[in-house]
Amino acid sequence: MIENLITSKTKIKLLLKFFLNPETKGYLRQLASEFEESTNGIRVELNKLSKAKIIESRKEGEIKFIVQIPAIRFLKIFVKLF
Repeated sequence: MIENLITSKTKIKLLLKFFLNPETKGYLRQLASEFEESTNGIRVELNKLSKAKIIESRKEGEIKFIVQIPAIRFLKIFVKLF
């Protein structure tokens, strides 16, 4: 069903990872390795999700981590889509 709403398999993997495990954080190369995807493909989808304010990034030292936004904010954004 979700495949009908979101056509990018990479984006689905990212959304499932961050929303099924709210405390999870990751970084580009780790996510690319975990999903067996190119770093560029992951970066494109992360940028789209970040622009839509579904996820956000935080820098810790030299590493940029990706984290989810609070679920309530996501639900408000999601409801606006429909």
